[in-house]
Amino acid sequence: MKTRAIFLSFLAVVLFYGCAQDQSKLLINNFVYELVVSGKINNIEEFHGLGEEVRSKPNYLAFLEKYFIYMRKELVDDCNMDYEVLSYDEAKNSSLSTFHQYVKNYSKFKQVYFIICSGEIALPIIIENNRIISFQSNILKKSGGDYSPFLLNK
Repeated sequence: MKTRAIFLSFLAVVLFYGCAQDQSKLLINNFVYELVVSGKINNIEEFHGLGEEVRSKPNYLAFLEKYFIYMRKELVDDCNMDYEVLSYDEAKNSSLSTFHQYVKNYSKFKQVYFIICSGEIALPIIIENNRIISFQSNILKKSGGDYSPFLLNK
C-alpha cells in the first residue's frame, strides 16, 4: 500500500511537471506567432510580465516592435519557421554547442526555454508566473563569456 502511494505521488509530480512544461511551450509558440510573426505588438501584455521600469519608457513598444521584426527575419530566413522549443533540461541533454554559455546565469531560473533554429539557440526565454520575463537574441549581454538575461520585469 505504501509503495502504491509513493508511486501515485511520483506519477502526479511527473504529470504536473509535464503539463506545466507543455503550457509554457504553448505560451512560447503563441508568443512567436502572435507577436513575432503577426507583429501584433498591442498584445504584448498578454505574454509578458513587463515591469514598471520598462513600461515607463516612452519608446519601449517601438523598440520591441523593431526587435520582433529582427526575430521574424531570423526565424523565417534561417529556418523557415521550422523551429523547436526545448526546456533547459532538454537543451542541456542535447548536442547544442553553445548551451554552456547559458548555464551560469540561466540555471538560476526555474523555467528557461530555448527556441532552436537550424540546430542553434536562436532565442532564450525565461518564464515566471505564466509570463515571459526575458527573451533576447541579438541583445544578449555577455558576462565573462557567459550570456546574461535581460529581465523585462525589473
